[in-house]
Amino acid sequence: MADVHNDISTSQKKNNREFLFSLFFSVASAVLGFVFSFLAAKFLESDRYGQVQYYVSIANIVLVFLLFGSRNRIIRGIQFAENKKAEISRYYILILITSAIILPFYFIIAYFLLNKLGQNILLISCIYVLAILLAFAELVYSFFIGLNHNELKPLFAGIYVHAFFLILFGVHYFTNSLQNFVDWYIYYYIAGMLVFVVPVLVISFRKTKFKFSKSELVSQLIFCATYICYNIKTTLGNVIVGEAYEGFSIVGIISISTQIIAAAGLVSGIITFMAMPVFSKLHAMGEQEKMFKMFDMVTRLTCYINIPFFMAFAVEAHGVLALFGESYMGYDLTMTLLSISALVDCLTGPCQSILIMSGNERYDLYAALAQFAAYLITIAVLLNVTVYAIPIASLVAMVIANVIKMILTSIKFHHNFFSWRVWLPALVIAVISFAVFFGLSFIDNWVLWLILNCIVGASLILGCIFLSPFQKDKHFLWARKDNFDAYL
Repeated sequence: MADVHNDISTSQKKNNREFLFSLFFSVASAVLGFVFSFLAAKFLESDRYGQVQYYVSIANIVLVFLLFGSRNRIIRGIQFAENKKAEISRYYILILITSAIILPFYFIIAYFLLNKLGQNILLISCIYVLAILLAFAELVYSFFIGLNHNELKPLFAGIYVHAFFLILFGVHYFTNSLQNFVDWYIYYYIAGMLVFVVPVLVISFRKTKFKFSKSELVSQLIFCATYICYNIKTTLGNVIVGEAYEGFSIVGIISISTQIIAAAGLVSGIITFMAMPVFSKLHAMGEQEKMFKMFDMVTRLTCYINIPFFMAFAVEAHGVLALFGESYMGYDLTMTLLSISALVDCLTGPCQSILIMSGNERYDLYAALAQFAAYLITIAVLLNVTVYAIPIASLVAMVIANVIKMILTSIKFHHNFFSWRVWLPALVIAVISFAVFFGLSFIDNWVLWLILNCIVGASLILGCIFLSPFQKDKHFLWARKDNFDAYL
């Protein structure tokens, strides 16, 4: 009996260490990402920084089409595949096929319609190569997540990439050649992704039959359409703004705001990714009550972590953007609106994960289509009216999509996913966070302001987790990844 107890204890410690690694890598990735974004945005200023983000946004738009919805299918199904390397290899082949099909359409659009590329064939080609490498990288990250190795995504997608660019930025800064950093950014990005992607492909690729069943193809198409609608929004907005206005300053301001908010959500994103394969498993086992409890738990945990961040950015947008220099000033409402948009997404919880992991991806598609349509319509109406067209469109689209997802998920599972166990803790945290950060916004000394924000923000997050009346929430963070349901 003692041996059995020791085995369980050892397994528990092993899985706790894996969560701690995920948490540590996510925090380290967020810190490195913020440091790089801060230095690049500050010293390149909004115009040159916006130029870099314009190029990367084009690559990310192409990436969404290349993936063809593979990301969520891999996360949902890879854990059930007998030969997991052969399974992921099918999707590697799919990327090669989609890249060949999309290539001519991309070149026509990039050469004739995207004026800021200046019909530069080399630049246009390199952006496409980068998109292909990013697509392969996304498959690898999904493979890691599907097998519950969540810690590997922030390690490679965050720490590795950000450290790589920090080193290069430092070299150019100290040699007074920052313009070269901008001009060569895409080429550096390609080199960095090659170093990561090629070895992983060599290790994981297995000869396999490229065959998808009819049901798989239908599901793949739904995932593809959904993924495009959700993930093309921000990058498409950057390209639209880059083409609509002279220079890239507005693109730079929107991009840095988006990146800061995204970095704040990295840690809670790990929790959501951890839950996705478990949602799939619980649904397959018919354990709906446990799935509902996990939904509440994951939503509360993301609120504990995200609401203080997003509320701080919404209330103190002026102070945050001021850190990046004069070229970012005067557009505080951009960060405020984007922060509120992220807050809305946080409050409605992982409805998308529930729908996708339970095989109801078509319902998620309805919400995605509504979001994309609302986004484009709002931009079309406001683009020539206000420079805040993109953040307003993001907020409108986010509200519409999340309300639809919440309603459809509740109807499908005959369960109220927005119970008091979700909205009451979120409301309390939001009120406290607003009051605290509103008070801090009146501090004039920026060093004191920054230090107090960090201390107060960390205290709020830790206090929410460890003082929560829902005691099982904090225990979930230390649960064995193959036995989360024991804590529900």
